[in-house]
Amino acid sequence: MRKEQTKLLKRGTAKFVVIADDVEPKEVIQHLPLLCDEKGIPYTIVDSKKKLGIAVGINVSTASVAIIEAGKSASQLLTLGKSTAKTAAKVKQVSVEKTEEKEKKEEKPKSEPEKAPEEVEQAKSTEQK
Repeated sequence: MRKEQTKLLKRGTAKFVVIADDVEPKEVIQHLPLLCDEKGIPYTIVDSKKKLGIAVGINVSTASVAIIEAGKSASQLLTLGKSTAKTAAKVKQVSVEKTEEKEKKEEKPKSEPEKAPEEVEQAKSTEQK
């Protein structure tokens, strides 16, 4: 199924994408959010591929679902897409902030540059006087 969602995303046909978080290996779905962002297609991530399959009316688990025609739910889909985009933006901002904090903590204080052997000798002789 994910190959179909990838095609729909690349073509810009998908209106909304739902991705299950419990997919193993993660490489199977990790490209979908990137494609959605690239094409400006809203998406959301749900916790269970089994629940996702049930929600769309199939008797098997599914890694992802793409909505290609909203039908009567177009306005709800638009609202959901906007709130998902806001949430994704907040998540990205928090992620950036955490990364910046981590980098600041990992920064080592700048140490003095190493002195040449002659400077060390000169400093020792000055101290002895």
